[in-house]
Amino acid sequence: RGLTSCLTLVVTATAILSLGSPAGAQGLADRAVVIATIVGGFGWAVRWNVGHWPSFRESVAFFVYADVAIAMVCFLDSSSLAGLSGAGLLVLLGTYATFLLGPRVLLVHVVWCALTIAVLSVKVALDPEYDLAIAVAKAIMLTVVGVVVPIVIELGVHLIRVDADKSLTDPLTGLSNRRGLASRLMLLAADMRSPNSSAATAHPVATMIVLDLDKFKAINDEFGHNVGDEVLVRVGRSLVRAAGPTAVVTRHGGEEFLVFDLHDDALAALRAARAVRDAVAERIPGPAVTASVGLAMASTSALLRDPRRLSSALTELIDRGDTAMYRAKRSGGHCVAVDGGTARGLASTG
Repeated sequence: RGLTSCLTLVVTATAILSLGSPAGAQGLADRAVVIATIVGGFGWAVRWNVGHWPSFRESVAFFVYADVAIAMVCFLDSSSLAGLSGAGLLVLLGTYATFLLGPRVLLVHVVWCALTIAVLSVKVALDPEYDLAIAVAKAIMLTVVGVVVPIVIELGVHLIRVDADKSLTDPLTGLSNRRGLASRLMLLAADMRSPNSSAATAHPVATMIVLDLDKFKAINDEFGHNVGDEVLVRVGRSLVRAAGPTAVVTRHGGEEFLVFDLHDDALAALRAARAVRDAVAERIPGPAVTASVGLAMASTSALLRDPRRLSSALTELIDRGDTAMYRAKRSGGHCVAVDGGTARGLASTG
């Protein structure tokens, strides 16, 4: 916010300086328009430092204002070459759009920037003080800076995002990995700290379901690792369907999966554990498979309120679920064990 405010003031300062130059706007009406853009610039600079974080729409509104204001001041310069040179400030907005507003807004900006440069270049070419060569040279330079560079930056940012997404997902199943789970919980914790969040009161029970496929090695030995991989992918899809849209389903390694979610109470968490157990055992084409399920619960507030303890709290919750899961496995598999005790009868009850 501070950086955006400072850059807004810098751009506004260039408009102020142009008023004191014979190359700037000269007519009364033209100077009044420039003064109006200066006032607006100061207003936006203050807004970026006051109040809540601007919404996406408000940020787009600021972006549109700045795009139009810079182009307008450039058009009003009495020197056509000075106006064309001023269009270089549009590159700042291209960078802003790349990092904060996304490719669609950037595309609109690039088109606007190209049109602005083209019109200002024509003014230079038609100006008797200059010639076509200087107009073309300036147009090429500004097109590279204002159009090509933001596109190249956007491509680089896109590649970084893709690489970051890959680092958060399991390449076989497409589910979150352990890092992806931690990232999702960090976002959830940040949302909980917002004044309007009601997650902790609406869903006070945070649950970690740890499940491990029973006798999975036998499937690999009998059918081969390719079939084993297909089973893992199938189980992952079944877990996503059974867990619901708010759950974070994670492949924890090998044939072990995690399902994290927030629930109204312990009974709802237990129903969720039963649901994922039954989803794994669905009779569909391919080798039959069951899972041993461990369920661990914690207070949503205690787990997510302190971001400094989130990593250790997550590890503790997984360890508790893992311990319960091994109790379920020792009980014969295809059952749910709750942290602190085993619910053996759940294998046969709904």
